[in-house]
Formats: sequence, structure tokens, C-alpha cells
Amino acid sequence: MIYQNIEFLNVAELEKIPGSASVRLHRFPEKVRSHLGLGRSSYGRYVAEMTTGCELRFISKGDRVHLSLSSLDADGEIVVFKGDFVHSRHLLKAGLVTSVQLTDNVDFGKLRPEVLKDGLFSPHVWRILFCHNFTGVFHDINPFGYDIRPPLHSEVPSRKWLAYGSSITHGAGALLHTNSWITQAACSLGVDVLNKGMGGSCFCEPEMAEYLAVSGEKGEWDFATLEIGVNMRGHFSSDEFEKHAGFLVNRIIDLNPEKPVFLITTFPNAATSSIETSQDARNEQLFNQHLRRLHQKRCDQNLHLIEGNTVLDNFSLLSCDLIHPSDNGHIAMGRNIAAILSSGLNN
Repeated sequence: MIYQNIEFLNVAELEKIPGSASVRLHRFPEKVRSHLGLGRSSYGRYVAEMTTGCELRFISKGDRVHLSLSSLDADGEIVVFKGDFVHSRHLLKAGLVTSVQLTDNVDFGKLRPEVLKDGLFSPHVWRILFCHNFTGVFHDINPFGYDIRPPLHSEVPSRKWLAYGSSITHGAGALLHTNSWITQAACSLGVDVLNKGMGGSCFCEPEMAEYLAVSGEKGEWDFATLEIGVNMRGHFSSDEFEKHAGFLVNRIIDLNPEKPVFLITTFPNAATSSIETSQDARNEQLFNQHLRRLHQKRCDQNLHLIEGNTVLDNFSLLSCDLIHPSDNGHIAMGRNIAAILSSGLNN
């Protein structure tokens, strides 16, 4: 999406704030957000409004740009890059407009061209990454009279990865969002990520399935991962999960037959490693079996199955809640999933 000559990556909709030129960034359109969650619980709709993984991207002819940004609901972090190079890190205090001052002090033109050839981005692209668990607002940009423009296709990665899943896909557990497993894997694979993680509320609703399959980012994704099941094990029966997961996967495959889709079974966690077998653990086993059968039944060369324990392959890489990976866990998972996805994408 382009707004005020800025590319808004991973943003499906901009919501204007009445009485101002400010806009809220939404990863999902309102017609999807308003149908998420279970019963009277609004948590899924709240998570859907988080701007996790959204990015502002632009190129300025000047050496200084000021951005006005804020967070609506909780303190949140942004990380600024100049191309692939980390520039700065900023805290947005909840409810306060923050002026983020970007100064370009590096003359990349003085470097030998070969040292930049392996980068994923042109070094001239400003990138402002919104991190985990807050709702971001864009208020204004001041390029001090210099022209700005969105990056060209040749200045950013050419492929996009659609990542739908639980809080682990959303990035939970990583103290730095840039360490999250999909961010790490994207760097290794040389792709952009459309983070559609739904922490604690990945329920495969029909509206979500339709959005991801039909209109998600206008179909501008090249491959997808579906990390589903762990959020549903305490709320859905085995038959209900089979119905929801089947609709999601079949809808995406049927409407995107040429695009690789990777199903991921649940990552190792306390429930599946406990001495006593809980209902969550039983459901998790049943749900994983459904995903395996779905993969076998479709018998589609573009539908792949990834076992969660091949991605998180060491239980000690979890944080103390024994479900979300630590930073080291996320980094290791990113390395593992990148190798698996690379193999599947090249076959």
C-alpha cells in the first residue's frame, strides 16, 4: 500500500483518525477484524489491530527526515534500518506523539560496490519496522522540502512470505522483534514477510481463511506458512479443528494452486512434554494428526508438511513459560525453517 509516497508493508488498511490526517495501521481489513474471536471475547479483534511487522519504506533525496508516530494502547518499539543496516531504535510511549529524527550520515557512494551486492535492500531505503504487541499510528512526515518516493521493486526483496499462525509466528518470546524466527528466516531467504500472526487467537475463522486466500495483500504473496493448532487445542474439538483447518488450507490451495504452502505442526511445549497427559496434549496430538492427513489427502505438490519439532529441535530453547521460544530459540528456529523452506521452494 502506498500513502503519501510511502510504502506501507504488511498493511491491509489505513484507518483515518477523525479530525486529523493521522492514520492507524491495520494488518487486516475491518471486514475481517470484526469477525475474529470466540463468542463475546474481543481478544482476537484486539490482536488483529496490532501493527506487528508493519513497515514504512521510502527514499528521500535529502539527508534528514522527521517522522511523527505514536502507539495507541501500550508502549511499543520501532527499529529503523537504512537498507539492510540497522540505524536506530526508538520507544513510542502509549498515547504520546513521538518525533523520530532520521539523519543519513553514511555516504554509501564512497564504498566499493561489491560490498553492497549481497544486501536484500538498496542502502537508500529508509525502513521503519513496528515491533511486537502495540497498535501504531502514523501522523506525519517532514522531509524538509526534499522529494520522497516509495522504493522500486528492484530496491527491495522480490518475493513475499505470508505467515499465519499463533503468538510464536507473531513474535512472542523474543525480547527483540528482529530476533523473531520469521524475521530471522526472511533475512536468510532474502524475502519480505507479511506477518499475520494472531497471538492467543489463531482460530482459522472462515473470514480469515477467505482473506488470506482471496484478498490478503491483493494476492501479493509467493509462499505461505500456516502454523495452526496450538491456540485451538483448548477451545475446539477434534472435529471442529478438522473442519476449520481443512477449510483454511483447501481454500488457500484451491485459489492459489501455483503457490507453495507449508503446514507446520505444533512446536514442542510443556503440554506435550508433561508427565501427565492433559486434554490440551491429547487435542494437540489429534490436531497434528489432522494436519498430516490433510497433507496426505490433498496429495498436492505445492502443499508441504513441516513437523514442529524439526524447527524447534531443542526443548531448552523455550522461555520459562515453556511454550514461547527465547531469543536463542527464535534465532535457531529461523535458521532451521529457512533451510526447510529453501528446500521446499527449490523443488
